[in-house]
Amino acid sequence: MVTSDNGPEGGGVTGGALAVGHDPNGPFRGVKRDSWEGGHREPFILRWPGKVAPGTVSSNLLWQGDFYATIANHLGVSIPSGQAPDSVSFLNLLLGARRQTGHPS
Repeated sequence: MVTSDNGPEGGGVTGGALAVGHDPNGPFRGVKRDSWEGGHREPFILRWPGKVAPGTVSSNLLWQGDFYATIANHLGVSIPSGQAPDSVSFLNLLLGARRQTGHPS
């Protein structure tokens, strides 16, 4: 599993990347801490043989806090009341569902 926090840092880091031909945001506007898509849209790459089909792509929204509920769901354990109240499992997406439940889309 590979992911990242918010988008690339602005200023010198982004400018330096552009100088060597790398555009860390591609077509998306904004950088780290911006409310624009480039500040929050991040890759999430997972390899799970026998569970997630190779080449699977999803445009569903999730956040890193959702890992808590997803892992608990996979392990079949309950999350204690009051812990991770905003976490929503996306296990159904990993296993082939088309849409995630629990978050607005």
